[in-house]
Amino acid sequence: MQARNAFGYGAMSTPVTILAANRPSTPAIPTTTFAPDTVTISWSTPITNGAPVLAYVVKVRQSD
Repeated sequence: MQARNAFGYGAMSTPVTILAANRPSTPAIPTTTFAPDTVTISWSTPITNGAPVLAYVVKVRQSD
């Protein structure tokens, strides 16, 4: 690209590359495996759409 003003055109700018990322998709419903002393929760990594998944939050709540 070049800028232009009343004195004419400026020097060409250096091209840059950018990544326009979107929010990652929602993970699929997790699967659970129960053992006497443990619970294992597994899920597939969602499609990232260019934005890395930085963390997951797992909440445990007591059912009625």
